[in-house]
Amino acid sequence: MSTWTIILCEGAHDQVALASLACVCGRWEDLKGVPRSLPDDLQRTFPHPKSNKSGDPSTPHYLHKHDHFLIIRSLGGVEKVLGSAATELLEQWAPDLPNAIGVIVDANSTRISDRVESYRNRFQQLFDHAQEVEAGAIGEGDPRLGLWVAPDNKKPGGMDDLLVQAARHSREDLVSRGEDFVTSLAEIEPEPCTKHRNKAVLGSIHQAVRPGASLASGLRKSKAWFETGMADVPPFKDLLAFITALTGV
Repeated sequence: MSTWTIILCEGAHDQVALASLACVCGRWEDLKGVPRSLPDDLQRTFPHPKSNKSGDPSTPHYLHKHDHFLIIRSLGGVEKVLGSAATELLEQWAPDLPNAIGVIVDANSTRISDRVESYRNRFQQLFDHAQEVEAGAIGEGDPRLGLWVAPDNKKPGGMDDLLVQAARHSREDLVSRGEDFVTSLAEIEPEPCTKHRNKAVLGSIHQAVRPGASLASGLRKSKAWFETGMADVPPFKDLLAFITALTGV
């Protein structure tokens, strides 16, 4: 019997990064169409995956592994992932909800405990057992629920921190040049290049992959510079373990 899991994340580049980690390190297969084994009523709510001309993802990523399906869907920001956009999306599928639901948000400068509280306040509207979910853990119940506060459920930051680490692991030379470039830009535009330094670094180095395209498009082509051996390297190992526990495979 097929099972399915949905992971809700913030932005397009988060979606691509999570799909790349799952495929490269977790041996999931990236699908090109809607899984036919889903019930008809669910198929009607699922847009067909496609890319626009620049290669940016315009719909969710659908992944497959054995008899399991994983849908990774960006909603456009933390206020939507931990807001009504998330619960309204899940309500439209009731009563045929996923077997597991994961939420991945950035900590940014907010305390981890505050993200957990926001998660519980929102998702307990649908699931009583959401009140028991902790950051980085999978809660018991039906459906399984999980929350990951990037980068590592411990300190401030976000997915961009993980992606810079991944790029540094594989392409230290390129990251070093990107950091020098962003440092030089900060001399002219200090606030954006300092406040969003890692995103600026990622954007600059991915211009070498797909010049003129968005960060999400560059990450898609580079597979976020994940390599199979990184499945055993923290913090990627921990995030992959979270996805594995959430999906059950």
